[in-house]
Amino acid sequence: MQGLAQCEFAYKCDNYKKKSRHEKVRLRARVAELERSLHQHHSRNSMIELKASLNKIEELKGKIEELEAAM
Repeated sequence: MQGLAQCEFAYKCDNYKKKSRHEKVRLRARVAELERSLHQHHSRNSMIELKASLNKIEELKGKIEELEAAM
């Protein structure tokens, strides 16, 4: 039983709760940072896909104009 009491005392002496709270806050901040980064990458990928689609549309418009001119 003394080992358990020493263990509990060690947690109190080392400011275990304070360190635990600090670590939790740090991890939450990191998760928020990673979520923002993920959102930015999704947005960037969507923008790239939209630009590729726009380029394809412009290309097809050019082909349609060529076909109409040939008629």
